[in-house]
Formats: sequence, structure tokens, C-alpha cells
Amino acid sequence: MNIESIGTANIIDLALKYKVKKLIYISTSGVYGKFEIEKSVTENFNVSPVSSYAIAKRFNEIYLQSISKKYPIKTSL
Repeated sequence: MNIESIGTANIIDLALKYKVKKLIYISTSGVYGKFEIEKSVTENFNVSPVSSYAIAKRFNEIYLQSISKKYPIKTSL
């Protein structure tokens, strides 16, 4: 969890330093918990991380959303 979050924080710091206009963050379906394969998952699903990796990914999603509100950088999750 620590490596994932520190790595994302480092990327954000560099993006702000070099005035990057947009960051694209790749998360994991694990942030939505367990679901039936037959059903498609959308961003509207309830969040229920199933592992420390998924928790770290969800933390980073929230962190990036807050960064995009505070600084002139767009994010896509």
C-alpha cells in the first residue's frame, strides 16, 4: 500500500512541478469488491475494496480527485 501511494504522490508532485495538464490514472476492478463476471461494472458501483492493493488504488483515486479540485490539473480515473 505504501509503495503505491508514495509512487502516485511522486507522480503528482512532478506533474505539478512541470505543469502537466492532465493525468490518467489506471485503477483496478478490485476497488468495487467481488461481483458477478456476467454483470458489467461501472463507476456507479458501490466501492468495497477486497485487498490492500485495491484500498491503495481507491485512496489514490480520492487523492487525485482532490488534487484536480485544488490545482489546475485534470485527472481521468
